[in-house]
Amino acid sequence: IGGMVSEIRKVIPNAKLVYNNSPSFNWTLNFRQQVYDAMKAEGKDVSAYDRAQLMSVEYDETELAKLADEKIRTFQADASREAGIFHHLITLPTYHTAALSTDNLAKEYFGEQGMLGYVAGVQRKEIR
Repeated sequence: IGGMVSEIRKVIPNAKLVYNNSPSFNWTLNFRQQVYDAMKAEGKDVSAYDRAQLMSVEYDETELAKLADEKIRTFQADASREAGIFHHLITLPTYHTAALSTDNLAKEYFGEQGMLGYVAGVQRKEIR
């Protein structure tokens, strides 16, 4: 982002920039790979990790994953401070959350939980 912003600032120094935190971008894998590369460049032992498989749940509790998650958590503030991003937006989050929740409900409702899949997984949470 920084390089792109520098080029824009050459033409429009006071541009108010908007950044799309797209759900189509694989945030977990990309940031884990960034951390992996940084750790490797610093001479840290990364032999416990397979860079191509860093999306795997087996890495979720590792130091690498925690560092990547912290970078994801602070991404908006960091980009605003370091690249001058004026506004962050996220496209299609309702589509992704609706699809995921519908998939989870269908698995429960048409699985062993039956109607309890809806009541416990949706209705109680809405009412409470």
